[in-house]
Amino acid sequence: MSEPGDIRGRFAQGVLDHYLSLDRAGAKSFTKRAAQESLAVSVGHPDYQDLDLDERATCDLSIAFIDMTGFTARSFWEPPDRVTDLAVAVLTQIALIVEESGGFILGLRGDGVMAGWGGRTSDPQVDVAMCIAACAVALDAGQGALEQLLTMSGIELVQLKAGADFGRVDFVRTGTDQQSEVNIVGHAANFAAKCEKYASSWDLVVGESLGNHVLDRTLVTAHDKSPKQYQYRGQRRSYAFYAVSWSRLLAESLTAIDQVSGRSTALLTPVY
Repeated sequence: MSEPGDIRGRFAQGVLDHYLSLDRAGAKSFTKRAAQESLAVSVGHPDYQDLDLDERATCDLSIAFIDMTGFTARSFWEPPDRVTDLAVAVLTQIALIVEESGGFILGLRGDGVMAGWGGRTSDPQVDVAMCIAACAVALDAGQGALEQLLTMSGIELVQLKAGADFGRVDFVRTGTDQQSEVNIVGHAANFAAKCEKYASSWDLVVGESLGNHVLDRTLVTAHDKSPKQYQYRGQRRSYAFYAVSWSRLLAESLTAIDQVSGRSTALLTPVY
């Protein structure tokens, strides 16, 4: 078993190596190693990939969005190929952390990753714990080792942020007979994306449902814009969201990911 801290060094070196390999070889033909890393994680939850058109299935899931901050402005000013190369390099390493923590990549966007932990038989406490662990390790790796390596290499720094929530989601194959994909619908997914928007660089913001599964309440603090107010057909409800002190969980997060070593959270049992 490798030292838990190796995850951070591998993240940083992986980003730099991948970025430089893309720069040297071009967008159409980069090194075999980089290509294998890019394709190592498949997109979608494996339990729901075989749904027929309009067929749906449900489960409780921890969902996180881990994004690069300020990437829209960066893509405006910098050469498109270099922006793309850096996004590919960073997102690949985030995806690998998700995979190692027992999660699944549910979607890849231009500047971020949508990931999930859970399934039909998983324990919510485990799903939430590994979701937070993955976010914490990704944020720490980006803020620490990666910043140092990019600075030494003369590459403009990358900033990350994350938002997450927990709850029921529906998987449904949407589209036509010729073209379709499995779509994820539900408040947990929607609010996780909203939490990511509320987060500043290097922050992890989580919704009320996920926050309620954090056993140590000193780790979560009400966000200054919480709660979110919803009004529908004359009824009004509020939904809280929290900032997570993820740095306090870092040592445990690194150890947990190292021990999980890519096994789905559905195969794990909680230790209280």
